[in-house]
Amino acid sequence: MRITIVLVLFEGFVDLAGELMVARGWTAAPGRNHVGASFVRPVGEGFVATAELEAGRGPIRSVLGRLPKDHPGPPLHASAEVGVSCPEADRLIRAAGGESWFLPAVSVDVGELLVPPREVELTVATIGELRPAVESLVGMIEEVALPFATPRASLGALIEELQRAADDGTPAASVYIPALLIAFGRVGDAREALARNGRFTESSWVGRSCRQLARLLNGEVTLEQLEAAIPPERDRPQHEPVTVRGVLDRGRRQRAALDAVRVAGVGATRGERRDLLQAELERRELRETPSWIEAKLDTLEPGYQQPSTIGALSTLGKIAVGVVRAVKDASQTEPHDDPAWLARPARASYEIVTSRDRVAAHLDGDARTWLDRVHAAAHPVAGVATVNVWFDWDSESPDQPQLAVSIGANRVGVLDAQATADFAHTMAAATVRGELPYTSNAMLIRRTSDPHYVLEIPTPQDDQRS
Repeated sequence: MRITIVLVLFEGFVDLAGELMVARGWTAAPGRNHVGASFVRPVGEGFVATAELEAGRGPIRSVLGRLPKDHPGPPLHASAEVGVSCPEADRLIRAAGGESWFLPAVSVDVGELLVPPREVELTVATIGELRPAVESLVGMIEEVALPFATPRASLGALIEELQRAADDGTPAASVYIPALLIAFGRVGDAREALARNGRFTESSWVGRSCRQLARLLNGEVTLEQLEAAIPPERDRPQHEPVTVRGVLDRGRRQRAALDAVRVAGVGATRGERRDLLQAELERRELRETPSWIEAKLDTLEPGYQQPSTIGALSTLGKIAVGVVRAVKDASQTEPHDDPAWLARPARASYEIVTSRDRVAAHLDGDARTWLDRVHAAAHPVAGVATVNVWFDWDSESPDQPQLAVSIGANRVGVLDAQATADFAHTMAAATVRGELPYTSNAMLIRRTSDPHYVLEIPTPQDDQRS
């Protein structure tokens, strides 16, 4: 109920901001603002004033504690920024950086421009508080936006402002300068600006973006091709409601699939039974994780003994304790840095927007020693380690294209033809950028029996643009 109220407040904030800003001559900015609403207004030839109204959710503790009836959920903390930008340069940066959100060249909190300067953050906890808060923010935007943007709405003035930001250590400004020069046809100056950014690593956002801008200048790729290769927006997974009937039906279909393999797989190898189980699951419209499949295949092995209830509960308890400890450690300590030997090559920099579905890598027979080392270094919890994997076409299977899977500098396996097909759009987009895809959400699961490792890899999210 409270989550619903927060969403109603947020959606009401965005809708009302749009209504009031459009009435004052602003238009919605291209790109998606995940925390509010963004607007632009022409100011000078080739430039726009920008305004962003943000509404962040209030403290988590308000969800857990009791609140008065007129404050039924976590409040929104509303604020606003204004700035100046060049739409054509913005487009170049979104394409080069592989991002779809709105990115003004220069922006500042409205409170810094008021007289006297003051902090501006309004708390909105009920529907009745929305309009006064948004009207107040819009009024302040109207007061300061054009006076701030107008003197900066020229090539020379904006580059001067951006250069100061770059000198002060703002990396994005170092990308915006060459993008702005390209937008105004200053190709030679843009090349010089890109050359000055050589201090940034090739794998950083600045390094990757500058490389794409250079490719644009060299005619290696078009702006439209780069825009088509921008990863899709990450969807929030839609969870179907869990019902007793649904759980029982799924369990029945799982048992039926396993029983079918038990009958048909007599005398078969484990690999053959795995293929049979996959086929039976698909026939029943089930998609299970690779680790679930391996656990069920264990039950079909000769001599398999069902673990005792106490033993099973003990195992589950150890896993639960391990996960709780991992979460607690993650919240109280700095993130673990991977050793240098686990780093991806610089070219493997196209991050995959992943789905909830997972596929298994077919691990190479000689990968065991490397996987032992990777697993130990990846801080496993209850035998499960989260690892960073990257993909390239497998040179050893030219007749049937397959993706090779690597961790660090070493190949560890391949994806079969069906799993490779799941990555087809991602591989095409990464190729346009001259990059290789990767995900940091793969799970390397260590087992006590053969196969000693299962590498579960999340598949790319469907691209809704296609």
